[in-house]
Amino acid sequence: MIDTLEKAQEVAELASQIAEFASEEGKLPLARCLAEMSRAASAPLTATDLPALDKDLRDAYESLYRPKEEGLADLFRWHPHPATRQQLNADLARVRSRLDALLLKGPP
Repeated sequence: MIDTLEKAQEVAELASQIAEFASEEGKLPLARCLAEMSRAASAPLTATDLPALDKDLRDAYESLYRPKEEGLADLFRWHPHPATRQQLNADLARVRSRLDALLLKGPP
């Protein structure tokens, strides 16, 4: 949940990182969506803006997981060297896990 300006900034940074990963893998529509989320989360905000931002970003992020070609669930980082590929995907999983914790609806 985005309930502080600091969390909004964290979402902006995380979404930007995943957008960069998606762009590197040629997943340009996904990268554009994540970059737009990052811009929205890093726009000048006040505490009163947070509930609407939280809802908008949650909806946008959840839509990236819906079954479709080039969705977030299908993002995988490729490298010919297995150890490097494993590290790249561990980095992706770490960033995505934190963004999931902030934006995906969980138990109340």
